[in-house]
Order: sequence, then C-alpha cells, then structure tokens
Amino acid sequence: MRQAASFSPFVESKRNLWELDGLAQRYGQRPSSFLGLPADCWEAYQLDLATWTVGRWIESKLSERDKKGKPKHALADLLRDEKAQPQPQYAPVSLLLGGKAPRKVHIKEDGTWDD
Repeated sequence: MRQAASFSPFVESKRNLWELDGLAQRYGQRPSSFLGLPADCWEAYQLDLATWTVGRWIESKLSERDKKGKPKHALADLLRDEKAQPQPQYAPVSLLLGGKAPRKVHIKEDGTWDD
C-alpha cells in the first residue's frame, strides 16, 4: 500500500507556491515534477492545481493599478502568509439583542412563558 504524500507545510506558504510556479513556467514542467511526484497521481494534480491557483492570483493582483497607474499591491505583501485568526463560534447575545441585556422568563409546563 502506497502512503500518501503530505505537503501541507509546503503548500501553506504562498511564497513556496509562487516560486514553484515560476520554476514550472521557466522550465516548462509541471510543478509536481520538481518534487518527484508521479505524473499520474492525485497528489501531483492537487499540487499542480494549488500552484497554478496561487500563481494566477498573485499575477492578477500585481496587474491591478490605481487611477494614477501605480500598482495597488506589492509582491512582498501578497506573499506574506497570515496565520488564520480563530473566529468566534457564536455571536455575543448582546449583539443579537441590539445591545440589550437578555431577559429572564419563566417557562410554564405547557411550554408558554410569562412576558
């Protein structure tokens, strides 16, 4: 049984994928070939797709210009890998209630409550 390759630390870096995309373009090869992956394996396809996606995204951002014709984005900023910030799972109750404190109610046996 063949063990699946793991690239997560490598592909989590936009810089790594941008450099791999540049190598692939320069030498006319699939990005996965630089890492020695068999051309017909799923991992090779996924790596090639991730590399292509990041490469096109960066190229698109670099081509954006403001009204004066100056670049909107710097390559160093685009290549910076931000760590994902944990998102709160639930909104605070006060936000849902428009800043008001929640009120307590007594639920009766029949499922209704007092106002």
